[in-house]
Amino acid sequence: MAERQTASALTGSRIRERRTSLRIRQADLARRAGISASYLNLIEHNRRRIGGKVLLAIAEALEVDAATLAEGAEASLLRGLGEAAAEVPGVTAELDRTEEFAGRFPGWAALVTRQSARIGRLEETLTELNDRLTHDPFLSAQVHEMLSTITAIRSTSAILADEPDLERNWRVRFHGNLREDAMRLAAATEALVTYLDAPAAEADAAMSPQDEVDAWLDARRHYLPELETGDSANLPDLSPAALVMAKDHVARYRAEARLLEESRIEEKLTEFGAEPLAIAHGLGLPLDIVLRRLGQVPATGEGVGLVECDGTGSLITRRAPEGFPIPRTGVGRSLWPLFSALSRPHVPIRAELAIVEGQGARLTAFAYAATQDAATYGADPILRGTMLLIPS
Repeated sequence: MAERQTASALTGSRIRERRTSLRIRQADLARRAGISASYLNLIEHNRRRIGGKVLLAIAEALEVDAATLAEGAEASLLRGLGEAAAEVPGVTAELDRTEEFAGRFPGWAALVTRQSARIGRLEETLTELNDRLTHDPFLSAQVHEMLSTITAIRSTSAILADEPDLERNWRVRFHGNLREDAMRLAAATEALVTYLDAPAAEADAAMSPQDEVDAWLDARRHYLPELETGDSANLPDLSPAALVMAKDHVARYRAEARLLEESRIEEKLTEFGAEPLAIAHGLGLPLDIVLRRLGQVPATGEGVGLVECDGTGSLITRRAPEGFPIPRTGVGRSLWPLFSALSRPHVPIRAELAIVEGQGARLTAFAYAATQDAATYGADPILRGTMLLIPS
């Protein structure tokens, strides 16, 4: 079989590169291979094709596998060079000489492909970080807190500056408000700086604070029975930023569990079935609270999903129903009823969703968007969208 082995047109170039790297004279290599120096010279300049015993003899003398000399750079290396050239459209690379370059300078060819791959990975990391800065609920919440507090400080200070004859009691009250707002701003700033200046090991972790909270809630199917009975929550070991988010979730869960107890949910499910709007009307409670509670308690049934987003569309709760993955980002999300609800606040929306088109598996989606904070003069309302998904 080795007798029939044939080398490519660039075998000579590879032989020359290997010989010179080993600092072997042409005459010495020719002698070891049992051929004349003039014949070897023609081979090294790709003017004679070789194969069989001559190729094997030269490969043995150069202490390299014959296939390396005959086949040259691996297909992956050539493919890598082609991909590297395609990544820079403004530069015209000599693609017809890629194999020659890889054969004559395999080290440089490997360096180019690895650098190109590294640049690609860095660009992916940059895209991911940019996406987190755009959609990270923790960052969104902290920035909103800082802006709201700055607005309050500006309003209070303007009153103090414009009203020099303000009564002492009112002045003391405004000074107290300034102090409280300043402490809030300092706390929000410190939390944000701590998050952004996380240690390298934490910054390089695959999970964001939101991912940590999602993983904790997913492990418990978003049901916290200790809060249903008024006990303290069993929080896991989380990063500082994730812990802040988890505590906010626990506080809201506890407050809403007091408004709508698990036993009452079971009663209303028996009376109305899984019909959130009827339950909300029957209890006189806001629809978004009913949607969240139905998405938390086991009585609603298996396979239930719950999704929440803030006014920017960033997902802050993701309980995926069976067979229906909930991506944090993606073009298809804009079609969800959840985002239709954001454009129509306080209007209940019901829609049927197909899990897999044409296979019959369907979900009923109940979506509703409502303001979260009490109205204040000159401040835009903060919307939050909630969507309950129930297998049809």
